[in-house]
Amino acid sequence: LNLNYSFFIQCPENWVHIKMQGAARGRKKKGAFSMKKAMKKLMAALLAVAMVCAMAIPAFAAGTGSNTLTINGKTAGHTYEAYQVFTGDLKGSVLSNIVWGDGVDGDGILNDTGLPSSLRGLSSAAALAAELAKLSPSSDEVNTFAEVVSKHLTAIKYTSTESNTTYTINNLPDGYYFIKDATVSMPAGATYSRYMLNIVTNLAINAKDTTVTLDKQIKHNETGVWGVVGDNQIGDTVDFRTITTVPDTTGYTSYTYEIHDTMSSELTSNVKDNTDITIKVNDTTVLDSTYYNVTVDPTNSNKFTVKVKIIDAVKAGVLHANDNLFTYYTGVLNETAKVYPDGPQQNEAHLVYSNNPNDVGTGETPKKTVYDWTFKVDVTKVDGNDKTQRLEGAVFVLSEKSGLDLEPGKDGTPTKNQTSLIKLVDNHDGTYTVADTTTTTTYTMTTPAGGQISIKGLDDEKEYYLYETKAPGGYNALTAPVKIKITDNTYDSIGNQIVTQPNVVFNGSNAYSGVGFEVENNRGTTLPGTGGIGTTIFYVVGGGLMVAAAILLITKKRMENR
Repeated sequence: LNLNYSFFIQCPENWVHIKMQGAARGRKKKGAFSMKKAMKKLMAALLAVAMVCAMAIPAFAAGTGSNTLTINGKTAGHTYEAYQVFTGDLKGSVLSNIVWGDGVDGDGILNDTGLPSSLRGLSSAAALAAELAKLSPSSDEVNTFAEVVSKHLTAIKYTSTESNTTYTINNLPDGYYFIKDATVSMPAGATYSRYMLNIVTNLAINAKDTTVTLDKQIKHNETGVWGVVGDNQIGDTVDFRTITTVPDTTGYTSYTYEIHDTMSSELTSNVKDNTDITIKVNDTTVLDSTYYNVTVDPTNSNKFTVKVKIIDAVKAGVLHANDNLFTYYTGVLNETAKVYPDGPQQNEAHLVYSNNPNDVGTGETPKKTVYDWTFKVDVTKVDGNDKTQRLEGAVFVLSEKSGLDLEPGKDGTPTKNQTSLIKLVDNHDGTYTVADTTTTTTYTMTTPAGGQISIKGLDDEKEYYLYETKAPGGYNALTAPVKIKITDNTYDSIGNQIVTQPNVVFNGSNAYSGVGFEVENNRGTTLPGTGGIGTTIFYVVGGGLMVAAAILLITKKRMENR
């Protein structure tokens, strides 16, 4: 009996046809034995084909040395390199009889302890390729394998040429390749790329390089606008934020993403742990704090780092490539602040990020800085008739409120509404600084021999009220507070320079060029009702005399009537 068998087995790239022929002759028992032997041969053949299918991995399908890889990049100036990992006999698009390529040290790869557990303990390129074929190209195991390969590359490589951000690697022999971005000088914020490619003849791919950026902003307290410059009164809480981009993390098994922030000493950082910052994805959804960690420099409390767990967040679907992270936090303008015209306070930030999946290398974005200003006013007490005569001994207090009833004592210290006054630090040189944390403070300011005091740490575009609580000897005290406002200053585009100097608006109309103004006192007779003996005693004596006269008149009339 003639027997014909045909089997079709589907491998990853094509169908394998196995055809077997045989004959059974003689008695039934003998024929049955022959059939058993035939089936053993068939199963052996099937097992062999199955092994070939498992070991076959997609590769360049053209003839030896005629393959071309085109990489469509996003930016100019890159260099891509191709290293042959596996080679073998190419039939159709299936690689068999696999051995190590000339671009890697095979023994180094097999013995590397960094290999995924499923790829350890193998003895040949063919065995390793067979296990790789079972994995998804985007799996962590394949990414880890690529990372291991990157540590065992040889000097034999194929290098790209560039034409208008299109990169071409020509004349690649058949095989399976490791492709990497080998750019020596990367553009600021750019990340390297790595590929373990399942590729066919003359493949064109898109580069995975992304650009990571950081922007730094401060919130202007009067307008609520975010920008590069702000201004505040000492003691104010200042709002800051960074805006960073989420990179394409394809090919990375781990990713460094660290926001580094440093405030100058004139600011006091409020950031101590995760609870002191808020991160919003695309400025809408709040990122759960399990995806980041805040650490403060043990030697500088004004310096902190926010480490975002990008890989975990991407895997969880919380973050995606090209999302923007808005990170919010605050600081306080303190008593050591530089005051105009001495310059502004600074807050600086930059981002450290993984830029090369082939090793542990990182890149760093350019540092971005924002500036916070504070101002002063110089108050000079002068004689109303002779302004060259400066007056010593005038006592003032400052408030953001008008119409206060202060009832000052003889030394000018208010006895009422003190909580409405701005606390100050007496620098004992005629200058006073708005207080932040200092415990030894005062409300009153006294003009020295030169007649001038300077009040430091004020905000612009805010109305302040200067009360005179005691006049110099022989002068009349002001009966109403002086309203002052610092205004008209403009900044340059960077924020670290003032283009137009501020002016002081005095009582809503009198503008003084610069930050100084004069307060006049006038001499004169101490009139009744403003202190001294006044008319009260005369009213009392006169009233008494009138009462006495009335009594005498009434008494006289009564005696006459009698």
